[in-house]
Amino acid sequence: MQRLIRPEFLEKGDGIAIISPSYRMEPSSLESALDAVRDWGYEPVAAPCLNAGEGQYAGDADVRASDLIWALKNERVKAIFCSRGGYGAIHLLGRVPSDLFQANPKWLVGYSDITTLHAMSVASGVESVHGTMLSSFEKDSGNVSTDALLSLLTGSVPSYSLPADKFNFHGSARGRMVGGNFITMNALLDTDYDFLGSGEDVILFVEEVEESMHAIDRLFNVLLLRKNFNRVKGIVFGQFTDCPADLSYDSVEQMLSEYLPASGIPVAFGFQAGHGNPNLPFIEGAAVELTVDASGSRIEFL
Repeated sequence: MQRLIRPEFLEKGDGIAIISPSYRMEPSSLESALDAVRDWGYEPVAAPCLNAGEGQYAGDADVRASDLIWALKNERVKAIFCSRGGYGAIHLLGRVPSDLFQANPKWLVGYSDITTLHAMSVASGVESVHGTMLSSFEKDSGNVSTDALLSLLTGSVPSYSLPADKFNFHGSARGRMVGGNFITMNALLDTDYDFLGSGEDVILFVEEVEESMHAIDRLFNVLLLRKNFNRVKGIVFGQFTDCPADLSYDSVEQMLSEYLPASGIPVAFGFQAGHGNPNLPFIEGAAVELTVDASGSRIEFL
């Protein structure tokens, strides 16, 4: 497996660019989040057009793309934090030259709609961080999600041990850990940004929020039918937040578990990443080993 470029870890005083590639963030919440970044010992560097829009979007597509380009090129910036998700990151595809990621490798941080930008970074050969965003930051140092993110960005590559889950499927596998919000990444099927399009073996991460079981069932069946699904060597399921029970199932996890025995791959349920709390970070594009047995699941970054 060819390793992707790993950006440099942060040091105190480094600049962190703040961009809004999707929806805009409320100004009062944004100021509070910028103060939190300062309190951590870093310099928040607001993008030139941050929150330029007057509607839901933080500016039109060209404006939002220009802020990502600015952040990648800015020599003061060592990491790029997304303010929030929502919808709209897909508009940046084709507007941001992919070679900018390799020429300026920096940690891009976010989740949810930012899954699209992780796909762009990984396709460009650079690792990124699936983790909490400014809209969720708190100054309280006891915030598990934020503390874990800062630990990763300063050099502590995480390894996770998950408790046993009745829906797990045992086994072990190695691959590049990729994924994120299910509906968001499925929109990228058969494009240059498809997580399964590189020909590399992957450990696929999936989470979702406020979707019906009908939608999740349909998306998962499409995943299983894909010609390159054989590249999926293991699956890690994150949080399914506010996805109500339906279709005679008590949970999304119960429904999905029925499709997986024939795959013969290790499957881990219960990773605390996604739209719940905590939202633990992981490195998109990193090589990992997934082990699932009677004692639980382990995700080891190699």
